[in-house]
Amino acid sequence: MTQEKLAKKLNVSTSTIGTYEIGRSKPDIEMLQKIADVFGVSMEYLLGKTEVRT
Repeated sequence: MTQEKLAKKLNVSTSTIGTYEIGRSKPDIEMLQKIADVFGVSMEYLLGKTEVRT
């Protein structure tokens, strides 16, 4: 998925997605949940705390 498509799904700018990707900023807990929902995974999976996707 492109940064643009993800940004649209999350209602944020592409530059916000870019800052998350390079580690310049970190999403808050609500945004983490939205990102996990977009990709159909658990927040724990997204954070690397489990190998179970859902």
